[in-house]
Parts: sequence; structure tokens; C-alpha cells
Amino acid sequence: MNGPQDIGGKQGLGTVPYEPDEPVFHSEWERRVFGLSFCSWLSSGVTVDESRWMQATMPYERYYGSLYYERWLYSLERLMVEKGVATQEELERGASLADPALPVVEPSELAAVVVGLAKNGIKRERPAPAPGFEVGQTVRAKVINPSGYDRLPTYLRGRRGAVDCSYGGFVHPEDLAAGRLEEPGANCYRVRFSASELWGESAENPEDSVCIDLFENYLEQP
Repeated sequence: MNGPQDIGGKQGLGTVPYEPDEPVFHSEWERRVFGLSFCSWLSSGVTVDESRWMQATMPYERYYGSLYYERWLYSLERLMVEKGVATQEELERGASLADPALPVVEPSELAAVVVGLAKNGIKRERPAPAPGFEVGQTVRAKVINPSGYDRLPTYLRGRRGAVDCSYGGFVHPEDLAAGRLEEPGANCYRVRFSASELWGESAENPEDSVCIDLFENYLEQP
């Protein structure tokens, strides 16, 4: 899906703001949204890629007009209703309307799991078929316009690069976004693209390069 988050190479959006010594959270509400999201994902089985996919469905004007954690909150609310954890009315009231109320997970136990995930992440390695490309091989990013969630930036489509590293097999983000947790692993590569290939004569230094991690289904032989 060509969603609002896919802005690489696009013009007219201004410079990327840089804040020296930027804090992890700018406000207390951002910290709360972060914690609520992790806790809710764990209790409902939501994956990070499901959250990213939901954020990508935001209308363009709302996405660009929202802060980072406002997009998290939008995704969290939508997913909790979709998963049947809460109703829209409960979200608006800020309280459970179930009688009796849904059971609450022991906070200390959940907090320990959340802290562990935040520090260490989730292991997504999985056996995959033999790699279709070798290190050093020239490849081309496919020209696709998928209707669902994908992890191929639009500015790479049709561009040639070279496989810099073969990482092995992982759960594909497309499967995670769709809740397909038992699908076979997919091969992932680090692909190096030259600045001249990406930007042509507009490249400030044609010898520069960009490395992008891409799954095998996004690549083809040139």
C-alpha cells in the first residue's frame, strides 16, 4: 500500500527535524501510550506490524497532522475494537462496560514482560527455503503497487542494487500484519543501492550508497 508513511524520496515535505539530546518521551502522555500499547498487544496477541499497518491506513491529512505517539494511539484504539478487547463506547467513556468487568492481568507480571520486550525485542528468525540470491549479485527491486501492507519503499521500485548480506529467514512483516503467525520464514537481504541509481543527476555524491533490508519477494533479477 502506498501509505502516508512512505515518504522516502518525496519532495515538498521539508527537512527532517533534528533535536539534540532528544528525550525518549516529550510528554507523560507519550510514555503512557507506549506502555498501554505494549500491554494491550501482549494481552490481545497484536503484533507490531499490525500496529504499523493500522497507522498506514490513517487518512493522509490526519497522519501528517499527528504526532508520532498520536498515530500509536489511533492504531491502539482501532485494534482494540477490532480484536474485541474494547468497544468504541468504552473507549469514549474510558471505562469497561462489561458486567462483570474483564479480568485484569497482574500488573507486576505484565510490566516485567513489557520491559523485557522493550529491551530485547522479539525473535523473528525462522527456517526458510534456500536463498534465491547470493551476496554480490545484482538485483532489482520490483515495481509493485500492493493493496495491503508491504515494506518496499516506493523510491526503490525498479532500482538496481547489489546484495550486500544475506540475513537468513524471518517471519515476513506482511504475514505478521495480517495475523498469519505460522507461515514459513522468508529470506531477507541487505541490498546496497548507489546514490546515482536512486537519484540520478540529483545525487550530491554519486559514490554514496544506501543499504536497505529487503525480503526476497520484493526482489528480482534485472
